[in-house]
Amino acid sequence: MLTGLLLLPLGVGGGYAAVVRVHADADGLSYRTLLRRRSARWEDIADVRVYLQRGRHSDMHRVEVVTRGGPVRRLPLPVGPSSEGRAAFDDTVEALRAPHRLHGTPSPTISS
Repeated sequence: MLTGLLLLPLGVGGGYAAVVRVHADADGLSYRTLLRRRSARWEDIADVRVYLQRGRHSDMHRVEVVTRGGPVRRLPLPVGPSSEGRAAFDDTVEALRAPHRLHGTPSPTISS
């Protein structure tokens, strides 16, 4: 029984990691987590920007979607460290921004 209790967080974390998805295509951006699904069309998105989340022991870079006239939503993925491995994170962020530039109208007033 004790082993089951110790392994429960690993199972929940593994399940969460298996379900989380972020997808960008010509229609817009969509993402899902274990409990929620959201999507936005490119014309409703003003900017895709990087947010620095300060932590107690380290900082993490996250991606935010700024909607026109709506909330700023933080995406579940990608998440990148503040220093090491930043190139892969930057490539993923660029892969999210490219369809926005192609199919949407990025706002020139919001900085990334």
